[in-house]
Amino acid sequence: DSFEITIEVSDITAISAVAKATPNSGKNQYYFRVHTVLELKEWGIYENDFEIIKYIHENPNIDSHVFKGPTTLNCALSPEVEYVAIAYNLESYKEVLNGEIEPKLFRYEFKTPEAPAVDPDSLFTCEEIEVSHQGFKLNVYPSKGDDALWTYYVFEKKYYEEYVANRKQEVVMRAYYGLYNLG
Repeated sequence: DSFEITIEVSDITAISAVAKATPNSGKNQYYFRVHTVLELKEWGIYENDFEIIKYIHENPNIDSHVFKGPTTLNCALSPEVEYVAIAYNLESYKEVLNGEIEPKLFRYEFKTPEAPAVDPDSLFTCEEIEVSHQGFKLNVYPSKGDDALWTYYVFEKKYYEEYVANRKQEVVMRAYYGLYNLG
């Protein structure tokens, strides 16, 4: 009686997808989440199922990604990013960690398409700019009002042109995980 998980990803848009995990048994608890391929490559573990499982178990929020039975995730994603939906049987974690059995990771890789062009001036309104020799104050208002969730960053132009412009996905991912303190 081998535990298997089928992963399907559908309705892929530039900013969302629906990921479904269907185990062949409703008895076992399993981990299921969509990760960026970049995240796993940054840690040097993308090709190593055992290291991915260890990495997942070091995450203090693992409990929010543990399920039994069929599960559907409605994912908020970023455009033009490679993702991998990952699932594995939590019941066998100790045996995998002790080297008693081989890790069995279930994967489904996909990439979000390019987002439609948007006029950046329509996304935010910036008002009340105050500049001093120590810094600046800027009030930014999202055009979608209180129903929108937005993040913005301010970079020096030279830094943006030399570093950020060609690494937007990496910068956003690192900022999301708190690896950059951007203001």
